[in-house]
Amino acid sequence: MGLPSSDSSFEATYEEWLKAQILQLSVDTLKSKMDKLHGAGVYYGAAMTEAIACQGETVYIVGGANSAGQAAMYFSKYAQEVVMLVRSPLSKSMSQYLIDQIEATTNINVCTECVVEAVKGEANLEALIIGNLNTGEVQTVNATSLFIFIGAMPQTHWLDGIVERDERGFILTGPDLISAGQFPAALRRKMQR
Repeated sequence: MGLPSSDSSFEATYEEWLKAQILQLSVDTLKSKMDKLHGAGVYYGAAMTEAIACQGETVYIVGGANSAGQAAMYFSKYAQEVVMLVRSPLSKSMSQYLIDQIEATTNINVCTECVVEAVKGEANLEALIIGNLNTGEVQTVNATSLFIFIGAMPQTHWLDGIVERDERGFILTGPDLISAGQFPAALRRKMQR
């Protein structure tokens, strides 16, 4: 099988498809428009060192699943306040034990139906613009720490018609490749030639 050309496309014969037992791709992900301040107040995930560095400040967390909830609990030990910005109620994506812990922690506030619309700052995060999906209200808050715990968007659009992907763009592997006993459509087209 040849290497992809500069336009990221390639052709393979049916025999070459059958010879390929492993296809390894390393593709970047698009996390959000906030990448310009990544590492300068905006973080994807968190480590213990960040929590200690946020002592006494207000920390904003985006996400409503278990990883965001666990981070909120950990940050609450150091931060003055932890604000969780979530699109929907925690019960849709978080374990009940964690919801109970968050509700019992006085310095964690959950802002349901809230999203970060923009970040402000040149060299470091200075403020967030937060929108309320229900009321349409928008507010700007001073912020120096934003931790994002949401899924990434795969940048696999260039593989359209070459590698099978799910509706969100993630590459299918293993048993997910065979649907209703059929090989992927791209491979079936190659087999029919």
